[in-house]
Amino acid sequence: MSQTPEIPPPPVPRFRLRTMLILIAVCLVPIAWIGNRGHRQTRLTKELSKMDAEWMYRHERPSTHGARPWGTSYLVATPRVPNLENDYFGTISVVNIYTYGNFGQPATDETLQRIAAVRSIEALDVSSSRISDEGLSHLTQMPRLGSLALHSHGITDAGIAHLKALHSLRELWIACPLITDTSLAHLAEMTELRVLHIRAPKVTDAGISKLNGNKALVQLGLWGTQVSDRGLSILLDMPRLTELTIEDAPITDRSLQYMKEIEYAEFYNTQITKTAADNTLRNAIFVNVAPAAPVRPAVAYWGNLPPVVRNDESSESRVEADSVTQPGAAR
Repeated sequence: MSQTPEIPPPPVPRFRLRTMLILIAVCLVPIAWIGNRGHRQTRLTKELSKMDAEWMYRHERPSTHGARPWGTSYLVATPRVPNLENDYFGTISVVNIYTYGNFGQPATDETLQRIAAVRSIEALDVSSSRISDEGLSHLTQMPRLGSLALHSHGITDAGIAHLKALHSLRELWIACPLITDTSLAHLAEMTELRVLHIRAPKVTDAGISKLNGNKALVQLGLWGTQVSDRGLSILLDMPRLTELTIEDAPITDRSLQYMKEIEYAEFYNTQITKTAADNTLRNAIFVNVAPAAPVRPAVAYWGNLPPVVRNDESSESRVEADSVTQPGAAR
């Protein structure tokens, strides 16, 4: 009888040292990336927590929050504490720092530098008198930033020029008393802006004319500027503009002729009369005209950003102004 030949056992795979090192490196790269991102986010959230700031991770954002993909109206209501699980496996999407009066620790240029290192942030709301033009230069490293609100007495036209590098920016709120018409020339180059609100007492008709022919702007707010009836003639060349808010400006009923296509119009502390507005803006869905008053109007369009207050305004007036809900802001 012939014997059945023995079948040799299958060969045991052997790896060369180089192959094993390559496999280890491939496994370590994503781990190192997660660790590095988690370290940056953890360091940032610890600093934000000390400042009583607010932030939100991308997975916490509601799936639908109105027609606008950005904005800070859906932020958490209270400050939070760092969470290692979220910092390492989550993605920070929204940051809100508002420091004024006796509330919060002021943000600095170094704070913006650390915020810019977390490139996943899509919405940033910062109110601090210690932010300068140099601090704004760090924001150019944020490719996903789509909504930005700035409130600072240290920002000038040179700082606003840095914002032109933010190609993803769609919403911009600026409350900076030092900026002039030069800043409007910089903003005119940002042709993808959908929402623009400016609170700056040095902005005039010459500055606002730089926005002439903007084809993308949907919402415009002019707060405490020197824009007059003549300056508002640019509205005729903004085909997509449907929402307009003006406060503390020397405009009269004559400016209404340039607003016939506006759907949502709000006028605070101007010379526009309610009767003229209702008769002229017949296509408008909402028109609000408020007389001059010691208490500033609502600033709901600014998210949680506080207004630039005057020396004669008390803290009680600021709180009352912030507590008013602006109609139509949360559509």
